[in-house]
Amino acid sequence: MHGFQGQIKMDVQERYERDFEHIKVLFIELGAKKTPFFVEDIDYNSGLFLVKLEEVDDKETAQKLTNKPIFARKEDLSEVEDEDGWGQEGTLSRLTGFTIVDKSGDEIGVIEDIQEFPQQIMAFVVRNGKELMIPLNDAFMLDIQPEEKVIIVDLPEGLLQL
Repeated sequence: MHGFQGQIKMDVQERYERDFEHIKVLFIELGAKKTPFFVEDIDYNSGLFLVKLEEVDDKETAQKLTNKPIFARKEDLSEVEDEDGWGQEGTLSRLTGFTIVDKSGDEIGVIEDIQEFPQQIMAFVVRNGKELMIPLNDAFMLDIQPEEKVIIVDLPEGLLQL
């Protein structure tokens, strides 16, 4: 994002451009919070969006919002398929029933439910009669094998003992 006289230039991932043209509210990450901003106007020009946000009326205010990550509500975005043909929502629901296996080959458990929390997507598995929450993120997931219905993970030491 770049600030200019109260308007902000935003570079939007191509798969979200069509949704972005009609968006009414954006969230900009300020510190650790995603702060909502209502959109007054959006112009598209040469691959960039020029966005006017409510209460952002000068260059100085706009500059405070530059180079910050932007987010949208899920309901404002259409489902977009990934390269493998799964959209994000489709991927999450399809992972129910997959077996989570540690990189050493030890079976952790079968995913019974998946829930999305503000900062994390969690898989719920039962292991030794106890429900565990396993974070599903790029840092821990090494491989997804859809044909075998297996997810290979490298979890931090002690996570399964909590």
